[in-house]
Amino acid sequence: MSDPLSLVALGAAIGGAAGKFTEKAWDSGERWLKTYFANHGKKAQLKAKENSLKFLKELAERVKKLEDDHVVNKREIEHAMDHPEFSVLLQKSILNSAQTENVGKRSLLSRLVAERLKYPSESTYSLASKMASDAIANSTPRQLRILGLLSFLQELRWTGDPLSKNMYQEFLEKMLSPFSKTADDFNEKDLLHLEALSCITYQRGSERSLGVLLSMKNGRIEKNGDWEARFDEQEFNDSELGTWLNYLWNEALAGVYLTSVGSIIGKFVFDEITGITTKDAEWS
Repeated sequence: MSDPLSLVALGAAIGGAAGKFTEKAWDSGERWLKTYFANHGKKAQLKAKENSLKFLKELAERVKKLEDDHVVNKREIEHAMDHPEFSVLLQKSILNSAQTENVGKRSLLSRLVAERLKYPSESTYSLASKMASDAIANSTPRQLRILGLLSFLQELRWTGDPLSKNMYQEFLEKMLSPFSKTADDFNEKDLLHLEALSCITYQRGSERSLGVLLSMKNGRIEKNGDWEARFDEQEFNDSELGTWLNYLWNEALAGVYLTSVGSIIGKFVFDEITGITTKDAEWS
């Protein structure tokens, strides 16, 4: 098991605002854990502490990077926990991380809290992040992958000049292939659960076109006075990837829309699965 003293040592080793943040976070976190798990068995208490320590260590590293990259200034980091709203998010995330041994969930929770430092209180991000912490904790890995897939389909697009049809097909293969396991045992209850967690809205019977959606992602170019799509829908549909995605889309995803909560989580999941750091959304 991780030694609580190692987290204090980590804070001292990191130094700066991130180090002080880490020490304060553990000081509060240890008290929150003791209160929350007071009536639980000794083994459950020990496992909860171990899980939360792993979360806090990753959070410390993320905060240190924000400080080193000058994304968030030192004063904001040092005084973050003076704000009740941030303190509640940290408390939720420590308690949520304590209850899971899933490495992916702890990573999402640590990023959620670290990213919150970029935004002011009462912003859409800061308000949605508290709901997102609970949603991450209460989603299955498959449901989280669904949010990551939806993030790409609904919110991300190629931002350069339109790619050729062949290059765009390769781009889609690269972006979507990591999510191919999402079809395993997929059922409507996944969507109903995500809707209950306020991650999505779900409209059965939607007839949104997947082909139009994917075509718009690559933009269109003018040719001989007309607009030409840079997407070969038939070629995509005939591919293994296209068959898989059309199945998911026709089953239900056509009627699914991300909420602010689902958008935050979906972006993080997409980045985690693909290894790509996408541009921050604009939150006000």
